[in-house]
Amino acid sequence: MNNGRIEEWVGPVTLIINEDNASDIANIKVAAVSNYEETKTVFRGSDVLRNQNKLLSGVTPLRGGVDNKQLNAAEENDLKKIKEIYVELARKLPKDDYFADFYYIANLERLEQHATLHDHLKKMKEIASKQE
Repeated sequence: MNNGRIEEWVGPVTLIINEDNASDIANIKVAAVSNYEETKTVFRGSDVLRNQNKLLSGVTPLRGGVDNKQLNAAEENDLKKIKEIYVELARKLPKDDYFADFYYIANLERLEQHATLHDHLKKMKEIASKQE
């Protein structure tokens, strides 16, 4: 959601979804809610998620190949926090929900961690091929 709110709904349920929240049409079910304000601000810095053509095509240019950019201390702390949030999201969200991966990928791209991004995508592809 635009406000950084993450909702997990267990169905069956029919939802009305807007920019800030979702609600059950029958007013029976309630979402489990997490609020990661960091996701709101960090996603906005990602060219992958800002540029819909890249998101839809699955192609994003890796400037300079697949090397990781050398990070300064603030960026290192940012990356550490991103990894922590990624692990927490992956733990909390349903196994077939890839939001945590999109969050992680978008932030790796924003920090120009191309080698790590490449490795993560490769891992996701391997997992997907095993599920087929």
